[in-house]
Amino acid sequence: MTTKKRYSLIATVGGSMMIVAILALILAGVLNFLRFDETYMRLVAQRLEVTAQAVGRAVALGLDLGLPIESQDNLPGTLRQHLAADPDLRNVTVHGCDGRTVIAVERGAAAPEPWRKHLGEASWFAVEADGMSVGLGIVGPLGICGAGVSITRSAEAYLDAVNAVRHRFLWGGMAAAGAAGFAIAVAAWVFGRRRRALGAVDDDFARLLDGKAGELPASLSAEDATEGWERELVAAYLAARPAIAAGPREGGAS
Repeated sequence: MTTKKRYSLIATVGGSMMIVAILALILAGVLNFLRFDETYMRLVAQRLEVTAQAVGRAVALGLDLGLPIESQDNLPGTLRQHLAADPDLRNVTVHGCDGRTVIAVERGAAAPEPWRKHLGEASWFAVEADGMSVGLGIVGPLGICGAGVSITRSAEAYLDAVNAVRHRFLWGGMAAAGAAGFAIAVAAWVFGRRRRALGAVDDDFARLLDGKAGELPASLSAEDATEGWERELVAAYLAARPAIAAGPREGGAS
């Protein structure tokens, strides 16, 4: 019975350690993944902002010269150059302050018009299912809204990168959980082994409780213990063994 209790305790402690280790790995993996997602999204936004600012400077230069955006013949070529420079871009658009599209160059199917939700904002960043967009408001020479720039990037590259990192975190977490489980199992085996001297005491005591007292086993000796506390425990048991083997005295307390 004592052996079962001891191993039950080892299983409980080892299982608890395993659960804690797995939960810690899951938490660390989720936090690291969220950090990567935020950092990657910020980098994408900064890259789009650089392109938007370059287009915005060209638009602002024309406005400063008194040319409305409809009359700036160089803008379509400028927008096409930026679109060609990044294969992930879906469209580059210059729109009016009322939201209407003035000049737009697109790659593939018609892109959405996310700037309509952000009219009047100096800058904005939006993530939607069909793309990631950045926009800037261009102030005219009179200090009022002169135009707006919107750039949309395909979400496929972003989703591919996120999925690749998610799978990497998943497999890495599974490998770490397996290593942690193996280490805990080894530790449980090492600390759960019955020491030779203590095992002999346990077996002999079990025989006494079953009424099978006999000769003292040759393997039961304090000299077989490797630690000082083990020797003291075995010596104390050997001193008490005759009384335990004799059983309760007649006329004792009931």
